[in-house]
Amino acid sequence: VAVPATCRADRTLRQCVYEGCRALIQSLVAGGFALNATVGPLEGDKFTVRLEGPCTLWSAQALRGRRALPNELECLILSAWARRNGAELEWTTRIGETGIEHSFNLLTPLSRP
Repeated sequence: VAVPATCRADRTLRQCVYEGCRALIQSLVAGGFALNATVGPLEGDKFTVRLEGPCTLWSAQALRGRRALPNELECLILSAWARRNGAELEWTTRIGETGIEHSFNLLTPLSRP
């Protein structure tokens, strides 16, 4: 997985973290983690990630059926990268027949827009 450079102080934190998350998702797809991915536009502090055919789909479906915590490796990767840059991510997940969709909320400190 190619890890994006840390956000520079001269860029807005929201936009930088969003672009880094988008680059990480593209890197995961290039590495075979999913067949395809779509990262929706940043709208305020929110964006979505739709993974088609992720390698974790079967386990996510099985764990959902057991009401257990799902394996959200891609979310944990994005969250760690956001924290590395001084932001936090919250997310909800919808698991479908052929893909997984995550809705992210980007939380940034008041000191940086």
